[in-house]
Amino acid sequence: MTDPIEDSRKIDYRALTLLCMGHMVADITSGALPAMLPFLKEALNLSYAMAGTIVLVSNIMSSVIQPAFGYLTDRKSLLWFLPLGSFCAAFFLALVGWAPSYALVLVMVIFSGLGVAIYHPEGWRVANFFAGEKKATGMSIFGVGGNLGFAFGPLMATFFITRLGLKGTTLFVLPGAVIAAVFLFSRFWRVDTTAIKKKGPSGPAGEALRKALYPMSLLLGMIMFRSWTHIGMLTFIPFFYIN
Repeated sequence: MTDPIEDSRKIDYRALTLLCMGHMVADITSGALPAMLPFLKEALNLSYAMAGTIVLVSNIMSSVIQPAFGYLTDRKSLLWFLPLGSFCAAFFLALVGWAPSYALVLVMVIFSGLGVAIYHPEGWRVANFFAGEKKATGMSIFGVGGNLGFAFGPLMATFFITRLGLKGTTLFVLPGAVIAAVFLFSRFWRVDTTAIKKKGPSGPAGEALRKALYPMSLLLGMIMFRSWTHIGMLTFIPFFYIN
């Protein structure tokens, strides 16, 4: 067994590109779902509150429970979360168009959101590893994938549904299957990411936590209010223009 080594490696652009693409596939779900709401509302005769609840459930499952998966990945390297998360996010989104009832739409959204939640903590951890000494550059490359997913998601959803109807969401399974296959059959990114020694604070953990509590609360509050505005507009602006 080798001793932990200090983080002095070079950045691995190939591995980061793969992680970025997986991040994009996972976040296509978050971008596509609001664009699908007008079609779901018409097909299932939903109210605005019911349509908004779909996005609420998606965000709870994909974001709020992420710390639980983060706790797991901190304890043990779970590289299989990467293909599983990206595939589940895309696969269950693909099934949304086939759901014959509102309840089943929510079930599909729950499992799709779980896929997103599974991918992100392990993805950030592994991206941090492959960033080597260039943490800002590496994490920025990984983050681009999420933005691309948000950007392409609405375009893909609109294109698929306007040409094939709601069942056109089936095509979302393709990017999920492709990226999962690449993860499973590519071996260059499979390394022991636990080999890097983590440098933590030298003082007591409780004292460090107390010092960080106030600034972290302010930061989380700002993020929460920003997200309320952003997600609210993203969800209901399509209805505004349609009506």
